[in-house]
Amino acid sequence: MTTNHKPATALPWKYQAEGRAQFGILGSARLPAPHPTAQNNQTDAAYIAHAANAYPRLVEFARFVASQDPNGLTTEGNRARALLRELGEKP
Repeated sequence: MTTNHKPATALPWKYQAEGRAQFGILGSARLPAPHPTAQNNQTDAAYIAHAANAYPRLVEFARFVASQDPNGLTTEGNRARALLRELGEKP
């Protein structure tokens, strides 16, 4: 059984700093970054926003690589299909 890990909120996500607290903005919701220091909060929130926005491009690229090997004969094609399955996407 695979679990779909797509973001529940619309993309793109934005990183925003507000005063001393750092947040990642997910749609209209604010998500505090997980670490206790301000520097880590800023870095983590920016990283989370970047990773979330990259997700659709990653899926698109993995589908492209898999489509270049429809018969499952190459390592690259098989890895792309495995990645798509891991992400809960249809290969």
